[in-house]
Amino acid sequence: MGEAIDILPNEDDAIRLKTNLNVWLIYSNENFHAHMRQQLKRCRNIHIDSFSLLGMTEEYVRSIDTPDLIFVEASGGWAQKMVDLQSY
Repeated sequence: MGEAIDILPNEDDAIRLKTNLNVWLIYSNENFHAHMRQQLKRCRNIHIDSFSLLGMTEEYVRSIDTPDLIFVEASGGWAQKMVDLQSY
């Protein structure tokens, strides 16, 4: 089993994963983008590629690394964009 680890209030709040993750952050509004980037930056093992739902193109998607995880803001025709993404 595991053992309990005391967490001090002033301790570094960075999150450590056992592996590196490549994350795509697809957004349609800047508030969602800023919030998610702030939260994901807390983890040291995450590389974030973020892009606007409206600006998502086949050329751009092909030029970046394949993601381990995708976060999509659920608005602005996101479902159709994800269907289109599968065909790239």
